[in-house]
Amino acid sequence: MRLSIVFSFPAILLIVFLVSASGCAKKEEPKPLAPASLSETETEGKILVEHMCVACHSLERVSSRNETREKWEKIIKEMQGKKPGFISEADAEKMLEYLSTVQGK
Repeated sequence: MRLSIVFSFPAILLIVFLVSASGCAKKEEPKPLAPASLSETETEGKILVEHMCVACHSLERVSSRNETREKWEKIIKEMQGKKPGFISEADAEKMLEYLSTVQGK
């Protein structure tokens, strides 16, 4: 009986290894965080959001929200009021375009 345990242990280890190794062979494609093709304005907006918003907030705080275009516009206007001159009207429009397209409801 002891001899059968000694011989079956390596067989069990081999089976466990083969089963676990087969799970590692699966490759998942990474999921894109944003649409693959952004317009030039949206690309500029993304850069502005990443640069401007992180002056006061974490990028996670911004990227975790999904709002309507109107709500994003209100948020951007509010931020412009808190730090006058930091976000120009032209930059605000690009940021709004990006946020409402990528993180809109």
